[in-house]
Amino acid sequence: MVTTIARTLELSLGTGRRTDQFLARETPGNVGVALSGGGSRACVAGLGQLRALRELGLLGQVRALSGVSGGAWLTAAWTFLPDDRDDAGFFGRVVAPEALVLHAAAGEDPARAITEVPEGCFARAICDGSFGPVGLLASGHRALMRGVDMRDRWSHAVGEILFGPIGLHHVDEHGRPTAFFAADAEAAAEARRHNPWLESVRALTVHARAGDAPRPFAILNTGFVATDHAGASASVPVQGTPYFVGTVSTPPAVDRRGEAIGGGGVLPFSYGGSLVGVGEGSPRPVEVALERVYGLHDIVGCSSAFYADKVVALTPAHPLVPEYKRYRPGSAAPAGGRDFFVDGGALENTGVAALLAWSDIERLIVFVNAPRPLEVAYHGMAMVERQVPPLFGYRPFVPGLGYRPYAGIDAPTLASGTHLTSELLGALPEPLDPVATGFRNNAVFAPEAFPELLSGLLRRAKAGGDAPGVGPCAYLQRGVPVIDNPWHGVAGGRSVDVLWVLLSPASQRLDRLRPEVAAARHHTWPHYATGSTHLSPQDANLLSQFTGWVVGELRPELEVLFGRTNVLK
Repeated sequence: MVTTIARTLELSLGTGRRTDQFLARETPGNVGVALSGGGSRACVAGLGQLRALRELGLLGQVRALSGVSGGAWLTAAWTFLPDDRDDAGFFGRVVAPEALVLHAAAGEDPARAITEVPEGCFARAICDGSFGPVGLLASGHRALMRGVDMRDRWSHAVGEILFGPIGLHHVDEHGRPTAFFAADAEAAAEARRHNPWLESVRALTVHARAGDAPRPFAILNTGFVATDHAGASASVPVQGTPYFVGTVSTPPAVDRRGEAIGGGGVLPFSYGGSLVGVGEGSPRPVEVALERVYGLHDIVGCSSAFYADKVVALTPAHPLVPEYKRYRPGSAAPAGGRDFFVDGGALENTGVAALLAWSDIERLIVFVNAPRPLEVAYHGMAMVERQVPPLFGYRPFVPGLGYRPYAGIDAPTLASGTHLTSELLGALPEPLDPVATGFRNNAVFAPEAFPELLSGLLRRAKAGGDAPGVGPCAYLQRGVPVIDNPWHGVAGGRSVDVLWVLLSPASQRLDRLRPEVAAARHHTWPHYATGSTHLSPQDANLLSQFTGWVVGELRPELEVLFGRTNVLK
């Protein structure tokens, strides 16, 4: 494989990072939206959520959009949507529950039919059979026949199946990217000015079609395997944006070569290389040895790398784990080497920490499109999706034990239905749960704010009834204290407002569906398994229409977040 010397810019991003370094326009409330991971379930749920924000006239006022895994699929596709496509076609529209039908008759509005996904809607690719296990294996086989590197095959499959239909996947006969992504045409031209070899490489730029919502500061989240200060394996965050790709934090960890990590990134096209030359100035001009350009499907494939091992591994001996070269900004040349990249959800599956790494994000909407609904444990305690408690320093809920803080977090155990005292609970060993262990570095909110969230979610989801499952599972939490988190580069000493929206059924909407439409729901609706990459049209429509309805029900909270009123009605 031929190595190219790329001339690029290295951005040193220290403390006090602000999105207005890159995004100049004003956004009322400085709201960041987080789209959680969860594969096709999270992608389609997020489609409905952004669709509803668009119809409320709020999507264009979002300051930043952070996506993980399935949420990253949606974030990337919408951010870089080609200008010959529009938002109306990409999202579709929200339809009132009672107006949904199985099939639209001649002359009726096709958006009402749950058995069809309109042409141009992003959900169409997920409903295509090629995004199921057989189709993914077929894509992997085609890639094998074309000589695509084993480490690139999952990312290639994502690009081919999800992004190909909307014009965002471009590769050569060996599967190497023939397109890079950039903020705009000016940034792409500047990269080409210093690298004439990029003239033959297409540029994917942030969507700027007149009349569509202006795009927020987009963050696509992944991570790579490192070793923490205690010698344990851990994942460190990588942010992929239209402006740079890299680790903005400086976590207490080293890479597989024993080198320190983080502090910034490089222009997107030049990620995945090693440092060979250094110039003067700030941002620092550098020379990077590349085997190929870094493409959009690379960052998105890494963000959803869960499937590389779980869904489309061709043989047990050859897992499709992505592997890329990288180095730490500020290093002396030569520097860098290969590291193994992991699913963003294995590190921080909500996308919240990535938003809080930017100090001008003042309010958040957190869409947790989880595989389980809100439930009630012993003594009425709410059990929330396992990715939420670690944001407050708590381990996920354990039946009979409740919520226990991670080691080093000064917080009481929130016990539930157990005769054990808090002292005895605190002395118990770590639960044998690798996911809970992987979330141990994610505390970004003060732990004392967690009980309020639990009670608030439960109260809203009950809607005056005896159990959750009646109203939307959502809660606007005001003035949540942010704490220091060097792993993710979050600075404490401030507070933020957070609108939490958790995927959970609501009979207030289900009762409004026509009987035949309600009967068409899959038995796992709306919590389709994360491993179920392919969804039927009715699965996708019933989920996205439900999440869009939830957002519409939250209009009073949204008006507070976006500064339209100071009073929550």
